[in-house]
Amino acid sequence: MVVGLLDKLYWQIEVPADLDRVRDFIATHYTSAATRRMYGQGLDKFAAYLHMRCRRPTPEPPINWEYYLGPVPDSLAADLRAYVQHCRRNWRPDQVYRSTYELLGVLTRSLRWMAVQVTLQSAADITPKIWFAYVDARLADHIQPVTLNHELQTLQNFLRFLADQDRSICARMFRVKPLDMGPRLPRDAPMEQLRRLLAEIEKEITAPRARVHRMAVMDRAWFLLMLHSGLRTSEVRHLQLADIDWENRRVRIEQSKGLKDRLVCLSDATLEALKAYLEVRGPASTENVFIYRHLPLGSKYC
Repeated sequence: MVVGLLDKLYWQIEVPADLDRVRDFIATHYTSAATRRMYGQGLDKFAAYLHMRCRRPTPEPPINWEYYLGPVPDSLAADLRAYVQHCRRNWRPDQVYRSTYELLGVLTRSLRWMAVQVTLQSAADITPKIWFAYVDARLADHIQPVTLNHELQTLQNFLRFLADQDRSICARMFRVKPLDMGPRLPRDAPMEQLRRLLAEIEKEITAPRARVHRMAVMDRAWFLLMLHSGLRTSEVRHLQLADIDWENRRVRIEQSKGLKDRLVCLSDATLEALKAYLEVRGPASTENVFIYRHLPLGSKYC
């Protein structure tokens, strides 16, 4: 229907403008709500296919500011927008949407509660008394201390930003201590589990199917980069071919956490794994080291 109605080659179809024309056609020519819904879902999938097939960047949905700032007074909402804009300076362009979403979710959860439960006109009205009332309400809902401590830290960072702008705030908020969380589990994975994981990857490398073999060779390379050189998953995904210094046995990590650069050394096993992967990597329209279906790895792969 899309191709016939638009009479365009697939790479000439503009998303969403041309597909909106098709949506209007469906709305006026089909009376069944179920049919219109089914065709609408088909158009959404076709739009996603066009972005992938034509290697177009998938547009990010707009931030629902109304949801996050709805009950918050206008003056405080303006401060929140300014703070988000300030934080974006330390985010990679491809992380802006997700990081904005996560920051607003954590920061405004307490502020939205305060705006409804008490009179909240500006940041100066945020006091320890109000914060502890919010904590009591959240604990009654069985929210874990680790979550509340993360919210407190995020809120204090926001207040420090306002204090640096010579804004009036309650300085006692900086003296509020996090809740006691008790002993935390160790973050390091047991060595035996790492050996078992690497053994499973090595087992798939010997698989007869070419696709399984290639994916396992790639998995071994990025797994050893993380295990031996300490790369984060985002650093694995953004690693470029030019970042590998074969002669000096090291990798350059650019604009990682906090937009900082660093150099990391490569072990013998990692070097051999990278060379083996690049032999089966295949062509791509990108300089990213690790690719899937000729495109960079998605955010959930590693």
